[in-house]
Amino acid sequence: MPGEVVCKAWLAEFYRLKGKTFTDYTSVQGLEHTFQSWRPQDYQPISIIQEIFGADKQRETFAEYDHGATEAEDSYLNDSMLELDVITSAFDKAAFSKQPHIFQLHNRGPRHRHVQICGSFDDWKVRHDMNFDPFTNQWFTTLHVKAGEEFLYKYIINGDNWVINDEEPKQKDAAGNVNNVCGLLG
Repeated sequence: MPGEVVCKAWLAEFYRLKGKTFTDYTSVQGLEHTFQSWRPQDYQPISIIQEIFGADKQRETFAEYDHGATEAEDSYLNDSMLELDVITSAFDKAAFSKQPHIFQLHNRGPRHRHVQICGSFDDWKVRHDMNFDPFTNQWFTTLHVKAGEEFLYKYIINGDNWVINDEEPKQKDAAGNVNNVCGLLG
């Protein structure tokens, strides 16, 4: 039996014992070229109405309803059809006002046990857990923050050590604390 097969089997068993999912990275690399390149900034959300009915079906469904307009009052129906493009639910209004932003922190030295991020985007009340990428040796997370605003934030190492990333822009707050800063275009 080839050594590679035995090694993969043992690795899969170790993952099973730790409650993790084994991923054969050679298979992932083979599939990687089949995916189109994508960035969170490329994502264009759709309204809940478009998701339920689809953009074309939404117009057809709306046109089938009797709106009480006679043919002489056709402008009402046309105005209502234009309103379909701007109908958004409360959920969508909040979602459309935010943009995804990737936060990254390189892990220098021994690997940290746990890294979180906290900032003014949540009034410094919520600690967001970050994920570790062993290939790039960095912690990362994507948060959706309000577009057009500037936010201060810090990284929290192992639950109690608040640090900034020297590779990202920095700014002092009103109390004189140095924080990382991100400002998104609206």
